[in-house]
Amino acid sequence: MAFPVNGVVDDFARTNSSTLGGAWSSSFATYSSHGISSNQAVGTASASRGNCFSGSGFNADQEAYITCTTLGSTFTVYLFVRTHDITDPDGYAIAFVNGTSDNFFLGKMGSDVQIIGTYSQQVQSGDSVGISASGSTITAYYKASGGSWTALGSAGDTTFSGSGYAAWDDTSDGTANVFDNFGAGNLSVTPPPVSTPILTPFMALLNVGRGNGLGGSGIPDPVTPSSGCVNWRCTFEDGLSTSNTWNQIQAPQSYSVQSNTTTVRTGASSARFEVRQGDVYSDYSGERAELAVSQYTSASQDWILEHAGTTMYYTVSVYIPTDWTPTYTGVGGFSIFLQEHGPNDAGPAHDGLSPALCLNASDIFYATVTVGDWDYPYPTDGHNIYQNITFSDPSLNKGNWTDFVLKVKHANDYTGEFTIWKRNTSSGSFTQVASLTNIPTMQYQTGSAVGPHYWKCGIYRDNQATAITNILYEDCQTRGSSYDACVADAWPT
Repeated sequence: MAFPVNGVVDDFARTNSSTLGGAWSSSFATYSSHGISSNQAVGTASASRGNCFSGSGFNADQEAYITCTTLGSTFTVYLFVRTHDITDPDGYAIAFVNGTSDNFFLGKMGSDVQIIGTYSQQVQSGDSVGISASGSTITAYYKASGGSWTALGSAGDTTFSGSGYAAWDDTSDGTANVFDNFGAGNLSVTPPPVSTPILTPFMALLNVGRGNGLGGSGIPDPVTPSSGCVNWRCTFEDGLSTSNTWNQIQAPQSYSVQSNTTTVRTGASSARFEVRQGDVYSDYSGERAELAVSQYTSASQDWILEHAGTTMYYTVSVYIPTDWTPTYTGVGGFSIFLQEHGPNDAGPAHDGLSPALCLNASDIFYATVTVGDWDYPYPTDGHNIYQNITFSDPSLNKGNWTDFVLKVKHANDYTGEFTIWKRNTSSGSFTQVASLTNIPTMQYQTGSAVGPHYWKCGIYRDNQATAITNILYEDCQTRGSSYDACVADAWPT
């Protein structure tokens, strides 16, 4: 297997700081954070430092690597994958000590640390190290400065088989260690091929009336999409809201949600969302400017809601202006621009519950899942999951449109899937940036029917203590049962 599969996710090229910020945890194990100095990550002389990337997990098959720019004469460095506990790390790690040739280990971490591989490899300043976990195969990698990656060896182990975090820590008894170019991600990052779908008579007619759901051409709304079919569309060509697209506007002010013709992805129109300090809608939480598909639809419109047992794809384009001011950094709050919301009337366990799935924009793009059985406080192992998911490419791409494709296998058990592809329009190709499998993707309660889930778009953020205004634009929204069909319909060539 080629290594690495993923590109660098952090080159640490930013203002000097005592922490890493962004997608990094503020600590790891019992150690404080590394800092930023001269566009590199730095430790501290005669101390230990550690960080977990993103506070979110990758799939079970994952990798991590880092460049050791400067190493002191006395040091220990660990690089982790599949770790689940950032306070008492478990999972798998490579470890190398003092740069000697007989102290490079592959280990199984946790309360009972076990060495599962020992390799004769000296690591010096400028070299890079890596680790991958693919099924039960754990592999250690090394790259000399200016050289190529080499697999040092592999070991078989099944103790830690699920998804987890990537992290690293180091200890120095003299000169502070310096690191650069951290990479991590899922081992499978290739999106499905984008091909031109064969238009059935229904889809050919569907493409006549772009912009207003399915009503523009007079075609009746299908109850469920047929194979490869796009059964919902909103490109805002016919305004912000129709009976078959977004049928509720949550706009506390006249400027909150507007039709826009100056900043568009395709066609002639998009939606402009603006939130200022104090923009609270009705008695709802947070500050917001949103469009919604109401869960309280007629029986004939139930097809626009989401139910367990279906696999659906969704597209959205979002434009973050160059003067965007994040209300927080990294994954520390919420600033949601697209969400699948759970039932509002599912009982006490759902009162005030976050969206089941959502996309956020802080100083980075990332996703959050809040899914599973909510008869239990969250997160409760084996019953529910609350997790932030940082993308392998989290950049906001400010001043340009960014396209997203989401795949959701709706499940009220641990058979669901949530996968996200991202395309910066300046680069031209989609890349899978995150994926969670074998998880619930809906909110439910034991012994109760799974209520319908519904979608919202716009801006939904924390209440702000200072006057921060956020503006963004959205376009090219589709829903269907095929990746290819949704991509071709959202962004026609």
